Amino acid sequence: MEADACDLPFHDRKFDAVVCQFGIMFVPDKALAAREAYRVLKRDGVFLFNLWDALKHNKLGELAHRTITSYFKKDPPTFYQVPFSYHNRTEIRRVLKQAGFREIKTEVIAKIGKATRAKDVARGWNPVAVAIAKWDPSLLPVITNAMAAAISRRFGKQNIRAPMRAIVVRACV
Repeated sequence: MEADACDLPFHDRKFDAVVCQFGIMFVPDKALAAREAYRVLKRDGVFLFNLWDALKHNKLGELAHRTITSYFKKDPPTFYQVPFSYHNRTEIRRVLKQAGFREIKTEVIAKIGKATRAKDVARGWNPVAVAIAKWDPSLLPVITNAMAAAISRRFGKQNIRAPMRAIVVRACV
């Protein structure tokens, strides 16, 4: 069931686990979402979520952000600032502790992202395409090609291997 993380439509102490996969960074009020997760969890329940670490640890995202914003003199699409913005583990622990959680554990997971071709990565790493198309539809293929070129320069045209880093958080009631 899809639900607003800041207003869960469930009774108190209903679930053994609340899980959020790469979504918490999009929640506008993270403290409220943590309190809501806590509210619906049974005693000894667990809140488990993951999120991206900072852009500097996610080279494809960083490259995409830099390439896209270079095409806009003012008001560039800021999509990449959001998914990579909530990564301060001290702040995450503080928010969870204030919500009532205990046994808060964070783990950094570093992997290598793999892709066959740079142009496939450029298409896949372009979730801001809708915003770009609204701004100027003619820019979309230009930016996609520029991203493919930037990826090729940094990682090669084929057999792309790029570092990616996420954080997994586990907090108990």
